[in-house]
Amino acid sequence: MPKSIVFIITNNLSLENDGVSDYSVNLYHELTHKNFNPKLISLKKLQETSFYINQDIIDLNIDNWNFNGCFQLLKTIRKYKPSWLFVQYVPYSFSKTGLPFTFTFILILSRLFGTKILVNFHEIGIRFTNNGIISIPRAFLQRVISYLLCCSSNSILTSNVYYAKMLLPFKSKIIPIPSNFENLLNKTLVELKQKKYPIIITTSANRSNESFFKIISQLHLNYVNDFVVNITGRADKNDLTRIDMLTTKYNLQKCIKYHVNLPDNEYCLALANTHYFVNIEFVSNKGEGGVSTKSGVIASAMALGLPIISTCGDLTDLNIFKHNENIFFVPFNNPILAAAEIQNLINNIPLRNNLIKHSKLTYYSKMQWSESIKFYSDILS
Repeated sequence: MPKSIVFIITNNLSLENDGVSDYSVNLYHELTHKNFNPKLISLKKLQETSFYINQDIIDLNIDNWNFNGCFQLLKTIRKYKPSWLFVQYVPYSFSKTGLPFTFTFILILSRLFGTKILVNFHEIGIRFTNNGIISIPRAFLQRVISYLLCCSSNSILTSNVYYAKMLLPFKSKIIPIPSNFENLLNKTLVELKQKKYPIIITTSANRSNESFFKIISQLHLNYVNDFVVNITGRADKNDLTRIDMLTTKYNLQKCIKYHVNLPDNEYCLALANTHYFVNIEFVSNKGEGGVSTKSGVIASAMALGLPIISTCGDLTDLNIFKHNENIFFVPFNNPILAAAEIQNLINNIPLRNNLIKHSKLTYYSKMQWSESIKFYSDILS
């Protein structure tokens, strides 16, 4: 008896460290290993590699998810008659305005035609207070779309408690995002000596904000440890321009090193070759923001057992992230205090060792792919 087809729908399939794209590819492999029959659906093939000529990759050969694009998706669904659609949803992936009404309508039609739907909300919508009064209508409409998606779904998945609360009264399963490089990480692990100098601090290019640079500047000016800062991950021209400007502004040219847009194995090696992973997430004066379990790079850092330094806000699941146990929280808006606390951590070897131990333990007990795939397997079984 032929196995039922599962469509994994994502915006694109890119090998450029695109988090949702990488998640979709990993999900495809995990389902294949579990003897299901998944197929990846995207706009168009962006790269010609041995993987992308796989017969299980169906590109719609469209430029965006407008009416024509969504109609092509509907035709493909009608042709293959999948038993499930696993939608990897980010509002701005399926619409430049963040309002993918047409895409939502196509999913509702698919459900009426008998195809079951799971929506994985990687993001839901902007906050009402994001950008003053003009944010209010967009935030409202994005929530309307999310509720329509929930209405059309047989199952709902998201990555953190904050998003789950946004989707109420609909019930969603909370599954933290695993590392997209889980298999590679074990092969690239580097054992760093405790007293090796210079100290290597690593951050992501898209989290190299001014608050991060203010903290690093304070460390550079007021403390004695010799350190370098590795900028990693995906970076476009705007990211590099911003980082260059901030590096010059805070006179950090000698300690900032670029390791951006690398192949996966080189990225993992750069991440593994780290003493402290610093991820300064924005936190507003109201406590909005902070580190969360929707971050694949945080999952990768935890899988490696890195001491992670970050910020805590309403996006932070405190049943996962525990200060001084598997993560070290610093204030977002007080760079002097944040730098002082980081220096205290550097000097506190027992605390660093505790962070290393529990960071990795947390990942492999709560976040790894073998935990995530149980949820999908149960649905399909």
